[in-house]
Amino acid sequence: MTHTGIPANLRGQGIGSELVEAALEYIDGEGMKVIPLCGFVASYIEEHPQWERIVSDQTNG
Repeated sequence: MTHTGIPANLRGQGIGSELVEAALEYIDGEGMKVIPLCGFVASYIEEHPQWERIVSDQTNG
């Protein structure tokens, strides 16, 4: 995941977290792995360690 974005007027309402959670659920459901290049996604995973199991040990590039 390279970038997440929420309009400025909607920030601070938990929408970014909901977006990331839904994306991680989809990735997990499809049996895929995630490379959290987006700082927000990486922080979300750090705060929710149950998702560390789907983080890829590969790097992009």
